[in-house]
Amino acid sequence: MNKRIGKVNNKVIKLLNLNYKSEIPIYIGDNNIEHMKNKHLNDYNKYRNTNIRHNK
Repeated sequence: MNKRIGKVNNKVIKLLNLNYKSEIPIYIGDNNIEHMKNKHLNDYNKYRNTNIRHNK
């Protein structure tokens, strides 16, 4: 299941000169989470409990 973990806001869109007219959500899927656990465990442990929004 994909989980919403944040968004690309208008400031980032402008800074990176992206071709988006409004803010866009950032999602992470179960496969990505498993990859982080298997290949980047230190980073996963460091960031898994941060104040990132985890919406369905």
